[in-house]
Amino acid sequence: MGEVIRIKGLKYPNVQHYEWEGELVYKTPEYVIVLCKPGRKFIHYSRDTTFTFHNTSLEYFSLKEGFTD
Repeated sequence: MGEVIRIKGLKYPNVQHYEWEGELVYKTPEYVIVLCKPGRKFIHYSRDTTFTFHNTSLEYFSLKEGFTD
């Protein structure tokens, strides 16, 4: 653990929507698990603002499937 990665959310067609950083916990060819710690900055490009999150989260991201929020 410890490698910092940047997670980026995009809107069609590849327009920046938001991004944040977390620590890579586990990676396979199908998915990654990321630990995000308190104090992380969440940049929201569509709203032109940055939020600070004060919670811890364990996040799963598929490398094979797209998703929407």
